[in-house]
Amino acid sequence: MAIDPSIDRVDVSVEAVGADLVNNFRGGGSDTDPTGNLRMFVETIVRYTGRGSQVVKVLVEAGAESSLRSFLDAARHGHVDILKILIGAGGDAQMALREGCYSGSMDVVTRLLEAGADASASGWSCLNTAIHESHVEVVEALRDVGAPVETASLVLATNRVVQVCRLGKKYFPRLRIGMDCHCQLSGDQALHCPQKDMVEFLLSVGNRTGINEALRVAAENGFRDIVKMLMVAGADIHADGGAVLQALQALQ
Repeated sequence: MAIDPSIDRVDVSVEAVGADLVNNFRGGGSDTDPTGNLRMFVETIVRYTGRGSQVVKVLVEAGAESSLRSFLDAARHGHVDILKILIGAGGDAQMALREGCYSGSMDVVTRLLEAGADASASGWSCLNTAIHESHVEVVEALRDVGAPVETASLVLATNRVVQVCRLGKKYFPRLRIGMDCHCQLSGDQALHCPQKDMVEFLLSVGNRTGINEALRVAAENGFRDIVKMLMVAGADIHADGGAVLQALQALQ
């Protein structure tokens, strides 16, 4: 049974679609793969309707196994009820947690952490993902379950300020963004800067990892507010063979 992703989100009965898929499976029809149907459903119908936990439930009951792609789609689109069912069916929540950290969905992150997803996995971790995307609440949640927030990279957070503000200058030139972070604009031009908030949060929990390099990055790119925060937190202006001091002098 093929599912048309253009189905109107108001008229479609996702429960009926799910029942049809399962009945077809039980009856030995052409679609006899509940796992494939589950993956197809999560990738299409759920995306377009924002519903479908009952469909996932009946497919799992029919023998469908949780696939990684199903997990990722459910996490990416914030479908907590579906995640709960997939976890109950024995799915691996680790990659889905990283997707939740990327999207910033606290409901998804909370559900996956409760299910035992490892917030301290090696490699490009969930923590790094949340820092890169500037989701302070997610980083706080990861810290609560033991993620090493105090030793995360301040350089990563500072570089993200630079990257986002450069994009702002490129795509929003009417904001007249200067060398400083755009959150320093005043009045109606002022914009909230979650990237700056991330640097501030990491410093507030005692993080000093890479602070001197972060200071150099901020100074070289003209972010005076970040420079001030880092210096107050104890960054050494004489570090890095004089490169930090040179960047600060050029900033004057």
